[in-house]
Amino acid sequence: MPLARRKKVLITKDDESLQEADPDTPVYYIKQTGEIFKDYSSFSSRMSFYGLKIFQCETSGKGNLTFFEALESEKTEARVLDARFPEPLKAAVLRSVQWQVVGRLDHLVEAVYERFKDRYFEGERVFVDFGLSSAEDDSKETPGKGRYSVQIASVASPSKSVSTNGKRKASQMENGDDESIVPHDIYGDLKQPVAEVNALDDPKGYTYNVQLVEEGPNGTFSVVEPETHGDLRLGNTTMDVHCDLISRDRLAFSKSILKRFIRECVDRDAAVASPWIVKADIASKYNINQNMPEEVRRGVDAMKRLESDKRKKIIESKETTTVSPSKRPKRTKPAPTEEEKAAKVKEEEAAKAKRERDEVARQALTGCKRAVARWPIEDLDVSITEKEKSSGKPLVRPIPHRISEFPAPDSFEPLLMAWNFITTYGHAFNVSPFPLDMLEAALHHDTPEPCFLIDCLHTGIISSCRSVSAAITKNQVGVTSLVNEYNDEMETDDTVGLQQLVQSLTAFGSGWEKKAVNHETWCNALVSILKEHATVQTMPTMRPVLSHLLFQPGQDEANPESTTGWVSARPRERYYSLAFDLKISILAFLCDLSATGKAVHNAMETCETSITEMRKEKLELKKEQKRLADQLATLTAERRKAMNGAKKGKKKTAEVESTADATPPESVLSDHESDELVVAAVADLSMDTAPSEAASDELPGSSAMSDIIRTTPTRPVWWFDGVGCMTLLDQNGDYLYGTGKLFIQGPSEDDLALIDTKAKANPSIGLRREVEEGEGILGVGEWAWYETPEEVESYLKWLNVKGQRESALEKALARWKPYLIGGMETRHKELTTQTKQPENRRGRKSNTTTEARAPYLHYVNLYSTKQNQ
Repeated sequence: MPLARRKKVLITKDDESLQEADPDTPVYYIKQTGEIFKDYSSFSSRMSFYGLKIFQCETSGKGNLTFFEALESEKTEARVLDARFPEPLKAAVLRSVQWQVVGRLDHLVEAVYERFKDRYFEGERVFVDFGLSSAEDDSKETPGKGRYSVQIASVASPSKSVSTNGKRKASQMENGDDESIVPHDIYGDLKQPVAEVNALDDPKGYTYNVQLVEEGPNGTFSVVEPETHGDLRLGNTTMDVHCDLISRDRLAFSKSILKRFIRECVDRDAAVASPWIVKADIASKYNINQNMPEEVRRGVDAMKRLESDKRKKIIESKETTTVSPSKRPKRTKPAPTEEEKAAKVKEEEAAKAKRERDEVARQALTGCKRAVARWPIEDLDVSITEKEKSSGKPLVRPIPHRISEFPAPDSFEPLLMAWNFITTYGHAFNVSPFPLDMLEAALHHDTPEPCFLIDCLHTGIISSCRSVSAAITKNQVGVTSLVNEYNDEMETDDTVGLQQLVQSLTAFGSGWEKKAVNHETWCNALVSILKEHATVQTMPTMRPVLSHLLFQPGQDEANPESTTGWVSARPRERYYSLAFDLKISILAFLCDLSATGKAVHNAMETCETSITEMRKEKLELKKEQKRLADQLATLTAERRKAMNGAKKGKKKTAEVESTADATPPESVLSDHESDELVVAAVADLSMDTAPSEAASDELPGSSAMSDIIRTTPTRPVWWFDGVGCMTLLDQNGDYLYGTGKLFIQGPSEDDLALIDTKAKANPSIGLRREVEEGEGILGVGEWAWYETPEEVESYLKWLNVKGQRESALEKALARWKPYLIGGMETRHKELTTQTKQPENRRGRKSNTTTEARAPYLHYVNLYSTKQNQ
């Protein structure tokens, strides 16, 4: 049985209720172990346990395996062992082991090996090695030395008159037949010395008639014909030899092989003096007695009594050595009177009331429901104290901006995730970073004029999907999904008919991945991608998107204002008139599809290499900083004081002294000057390691899309600026922004279930969220944000740093606050500039129209080597 943490894995017992259950009751069955489970949860839990790589093969010792791998390894090893171990020797070894009382398995193996290493049995395949015999006179002429593979045909006992092991079998004595003596009948006590056993049954006195064998196909052996008796070295096939010329194959019989064989075939109880017992099925196979002999039983009982007596003596000796103190007589107290009982109850009630008053006062002072020695603690245990209320601490969270201000509230999260994905893997898509506001404005673009940002985005992402498309079998997944989903729906004149849409989509060309995707052809490639990869489940807006891209309303020649059905159209001409939410759904689907492509995979590998290099650089800087800090620590107080005085003197004479540009050699520097250099070096390294530590927290070029901290299980906070290929500062040191906002996400259904569970134990927790969030409370999956520095400052004042999560959030925001506030201010300035520009142009005429174009139309792709328009 496989081992787990050096212990055998126990098979679970079947549920007792299954014995009386209906035969048609469905159950869950594990074939390898025979376990039966009534419910799926227990079955899956057990399968998960078996799937862990914590198991070890008991036979071979191989580790880091699953249960089923370890079980298969044990079966394989058992089959190999069974094939290698000599079959005639198996019954003899097991008979000698049966009912033996030996402490350790190693000692048992040693005794069995010494007992059988020079004793051989009929039918056993061995080697006759003429180089082993030392009794043969070297001076005598011999045919030579050699090793022959033979099989023992018969065994002749040395003497039929002396019984082995000091006794004769009862069957032999009754029959008086000496010929029925079994060779090597030495199944007595293995603790008997080897010399005594050999004196009773000398292995050198046995004569073995061996017959030459040869190896056949598939590892089989056959007897060599014809049979001629004599010396094998002279070409004969049979010969009589003694044990000094015979040896076994080490792959078939050795101490390690013998130990594995015995361990597989025997078992023993954990009780003291328990004998080794051959397993029942194996004992039946080799006709081994399974009833414990009375002599062995008496010996086991005697050993158990002896062990029990030893333990009793140890306990008695410990009791006698312990000196018990003299017992004093118990003092009897008079029974309390009724007045004393009433007074005692009154004192207990007064003490209880005092404790309650003290607890109320303590909670009002500390704002915590339980006494604590250190802050911060669990956020749900913290409340605002009266002192904090009087000091003006906000009780309600500042109201954030809601997604109701967004044109398509249901599409806000897909848009945010798509922007973050594109910004993260901008190098893979060959698209330089841009703000979220710019992407939102570009998706609102609905004029026939091409939008360069939209063309760059879709061209880069669709190009990265080529590896995904080439890896699958060409089939029209989208067509099949549309037919299965909308086949039973009634068609109206307001939408393109399903049959018309399917026919047009089926006839649409394929093989787009073999052609170059540019700003003119990406719309056609988009339709092919949707036909090959999209389904109604992965893209619910698939039908309206394809209907709009492939068809347009037909015009009546007699009445241009009316329409006559739907006519085919070019996707390039129809894309920009798509609805805002449909464009977001297209972009989100393309991002999900490209995530499995080679471009994104290669980008992740590049990130891992970069982070490894940065961590190495960080370690080197840390070592250098520590070395200089140790050197600085060796300065004495007098030298530091003198160093400070030297600094003041240098400031006064700096205007009249002229110094060389280069630093003088270290040997010429004075002690004070060298100390100053050490201090300056430590300060410089501290500044160098700061950005390295910040960068090593995230994979460079990878997504930092994770919540900064959760203030409670219902309020995750997000900040997306600086992710991927976007930086927080430009070359001039000015702040940049990606979103310029601090986002707050509403709880998920699992979060609300967790709060409800805790609220059952403490009802005040359920009311706390309504009190703290007020009108700004968010629904499931709802988003909100702060976009001005004043709103962020108000949010920071509202946080209660006595809570663990809110304290961690406050520290994280303080760390990134300059970049967060700087990005918000930069965004506000750009929005203000865009608002004022049209007003400034009203009083003057302009011959050009480029100045009046929206900012997203001025986007320049810095990563593109060639801009295709």
